[in-house]
Amino acid sequence: ALASLHHSIVHYSTGSSSVARFFDSCSSGISQRFGGTSAFGEPRVLIGAYIQFRYIRRIADFQMAFRIFNAVRFSSDFLNGHFVVANFNRFTHKTVNNGKIFERNIMKGKNLCTVLHGKNDIRMEEREIPSPKPNQVLVRINTVGICGTDVHYWQHATLGPYTLKKPMVLGHESSGIVAGLGSEVVGFKVGDRIALEPGVPCRMCIHCKSGIYNMCEQMRFFANPPDDGALARYIVHDADFCYKIADNMTMEDGALLEPLSVAVHATRRANVTIGQKILVLGAGPVGLVNLLTARAMGASKVLITDVVNSRLQMAKDIGADEILNVSGMKQSEIVEEIIERLGGRPDAALECAGVASSLETGVLAVKSRGAVVTIGLGAERVELPIVDAALREVDILGVFRYTNTWPTAIEMVSSGKVSLSGLTRAHFKLEQSKEAFNKFLKGDVVKVFIHCDDSE
Repeated sequence: ALASLHHSIVHYSTGSSSVARFFDSCSSGISQRFGGTSAFGEPRVLIGAYIQFRYIRRIADFQMAFRIFNAVRFSSDFLNGHFVVANFNRFTHKTVNNGKIFERNIMKGKNLCTVLHGKNDIRMEEREIPSPKPNQVLVRINTVGICGTDVHYWQHATLGPYTLKKPMVLGHESSGIVAGLGSEVVGFKVGDRIALEPGVPCRMCIHCKSGIYNMCEQMRFFANPPDDGALARYIVHDADFCYKIADNMTMEDGALLEPLSVAVHATRRANVTIGQKILVLGAGPVGLVNLLTARAMGASKVLITDVVNSRLQMAKDIGADEILNVSGMKQSEIVEEIIERLGGRPDAALECAGVASSLETGVLAVKSRGAVVTIGLGAERVELPIVDAALREVDILGVFRYTNTWPTAIEMVSSGKVSLSGLTRAHFKLEQSKEAFNKFLKGDVVKVFIHCDDSE
């Protein structure tokens, strides 16, 4: 394996001639330098190692270097030292203490970010590449999907109780590649392809301990003032909210796990299961992933409503059994049409439009003891047919983000139960972030992606 590093120049410093003979016998493609005496006169003890990959022409060699080091590492009392790996303008300092590798980012270079300064004020700025804390990973961001909340902050600099008070990096639907590890991180290695769950809770409150960490009052969430988001070349993130994605998943799939997780959480709240009839209100991006998720959860028939024919056609193309354009229809007519097309009242309604009339449709249409889940966010106050809901024991359920959904979402996509390939999309480079946000406003594609990795 060492011979495959013939494109590299590697220097080793050790205190053991036996180790020198070992490396010398393994590869003539490695330049070696040995010297010094072993501790206490014992030739078997390696008292220090300094390894520097000064020039590596291919990323494959960079990854191979890590595999080789792990393959030939010595027992805990046999190896103490440090090494530095250089790949283009990215550097990582590693300290080895009693056989355990501690890694600290000392990367050099530019970290371009998309920063919101105020209403309609997006600027491209260069910041320092951050260093991961012991429980964090450094991530080279690959793909970020633009969400409606990103656009809302861009246009208004506020959303609900959150108001922009200082410049903030946008973006929360993201995927990337592990570029560095904190000293306490296990289960990841440099080069892993990951998706990032954008919220990090306190882990200590009653909500976190009950498993509903999305209710944590100390939640830190990407691009939610004052916390920065993921529209950058590099970010750091807590390792326990990073997830490896399957080999058959694209980086765009990884970014789409965030809206898909919203749908997983919503369908769980509605107890969607095999054989049910489901009503989805709104055929925008959130409505479409809820359609896909409801089908994957076992729904036998799904009807989706909207006022835009192109959106409804997209819904039909990706699996909706029935589509209904409700433009110009009376509420009573809409409810009657839904019941007729589904062959009965739906078991649950997933409101994804954030429109009061759609929420009312859901309440009036679902069966007695059915559920209406409010996913879309609209006006702060709305009027509802509450007497009808009370007399028929209709549950009106709120959802806020998600909790414990990423593994399920990954399995859905990697297994083929959910296919995201049918969602139309547009692509932009990080430097084109302003153009990407303007593209989102046109509404002619389901998803707008920004690709942040300048090496691609």
